[in-house]
Amino acid sequence: KFLAKVMAGNKRKTLSIKEKLKVIAESKTISKPELCSKYGCSSSTLNKILRNAGEIANKSSTRKLSAKRMRQGKEAQVEQALMIWFNQLRSSGAVISSNLMLEKAKQLAVKLKKDFTPTQGWLWRLQKRNGIQLRNIHGEERSTDKENAEIFLSTTLPHIIANYDQVNIFNADESALFFKALPQKTLTHKGQTVKGFKTSKDRLTLLFICNATGEFKEVIVIGKSKSPRCFKNKVLPLKYYSNKKAWMTQEIWGKVLNKLDTQMREQNRKIVLLVDNAACHKISDTLTNINLQFLPPNTTAITQPLDQGIIHCFKAYYRQSIIRKQVAAIERGQTVAEFEKSLNIFQVIHMIKHSFWMVKPESIQNCFKKAKFITTPTDQQFEDTSAEVEKIVKSLAGANTQSSFETYIVCDDDIVCYGNWTDEEIVSSIVDTEADPLQIDNDGSEDEEETEEVLKTASLAEVLHCIHSLRAHFLPKNKYIAELESMEGDILHNEMSFQTKITNWFFKRNF
Repeated sequence: KFLAKVMAGNKRKTLSIKEKLKVIAESKTISKPELCSKYGCSSSTLNKILRNAGEIANKSSTRKLSAKRMRQGKEAQVEQALMIWFNQLRSSGAVISSNLMLEKAKQLAVKLKKDFTPTQGWLWRLQKRNGIQLRNIHGEERSTDKENAEIFLSTTLPHIIANYDQVNIFNADESALFFKALPQKTLTHKGQTVKGFKTSKDRLTLLFICNATGEFKEVIVIGKSKSPRCFKNKVLPLKYYSNKKAWMTQEIWGKVLNKLDTQMREQNRKIVLLVDNAACHKISDTLTNINLQFLPPNTTAITQPLDQGIIHCFKAYYRQSIIRKQVAAIERGQTVAEFEKSLNIFQVIHMIKHSFWMVKPESIQNCFKKAKFITTPTDQQFEDTSAEVEKIVKSLAGANTQSSFETYIVCDDDIVCYGNWTDEEIVSSIVDTEADPLQIDNDGSEDEEETEEVLKTASLAEVLHCIHSLRAHFLPKNKYIAELESMEGDILHNEMSFQTKITNWFFKRNF
């Protein structure tokens, strides 16, 4: 009897994925003994959960939360590829049957070079693991954009944001960027032939995140190259992800959300984040400090604050930076083609960060007001970002070419940032999953499809000479002198600290 009692008291308890996520979230504020008592698990089980927190969070997006073990199927890669295909089609409203899933699983197994024949039993277990059920189809969705937007803004939105201060109301949205694009029109002498050049379509996808006060601004970069040569031995100013199409995916979105959730949790801050209802935004991760809400379909032109002028303003600043750098390159003796080739992603990411930083908080606040995320007194008028953009356009284009410059600013606005992948692209993404996004290949080569030049690292003497030239230029104008002195001091201090060796502390003394 005593032995049976002891065995019953030590009965092993298995936590579900949902319970594990709660344990991870509560571990920041509750002690380990209290967690063990609350969830009825041992300290070793608790430590294992906390040690594998990242893996559990990633798996939760593709597993049923009530599951107690994160089992993999007989062919994990086939299952993963099939789930990507399934999620894509369901987000488009497609009707999918069990037989269709089996047929697609067979095709994907062949493409993945797997000797595997999926069965009804295998498919049943896959559906159970991923929470897939057979449901009836109900009715038709309405497509009246403006009507749905007005209903949402007047009834649903006030309820969603009622318990949040303006500083905790967030919006996120993606936009493509042709980061090497230059204007296609120029002023010239009458009768002079203008030699053209091919417009660069090298693209990145940018994810913008900001709050209603403009106090929080963040931009994430998604490119095609896993390890651009220009990243080697560099510290990136922004977070960078990659895939073959430079698209936003559920995997990337999940990582971004979990990072933001951790950041808000550390600040003891609860936020509401509103995004469009794209398939890549729909994840099942448990977020403790983010209330993720979706805008109605086909209404973002009206309801999305970032689409009211924030992204447009960013692009105006970015195009301004590109044009100024082109002029500076030509002053140095480069051609337009040479300038384009010299522009690499590392430089571009710095320009992206600076351009988004330049967008004024007041402009962001006005865009949230325009989208009715912030109430405005009836007697108070608000301005959007048009005045800020117009100022940039006038400074570069002048009165005669403003319309063409506006066209240049929005040249990449209609480029898709997410979509359905082909079978080949799904298979390729599964095969490449294990690779580190910035890892250099074993043979020393790097994955980079761009042909841009990598800037040569300047020597200390070259840097100091440049600072001396800048000082000579600005001294008569009495500008930036303190900044140059501070920069020079920091460079010399860092260089001396870096060169210090233990042998420097042993020297001969003359007595």
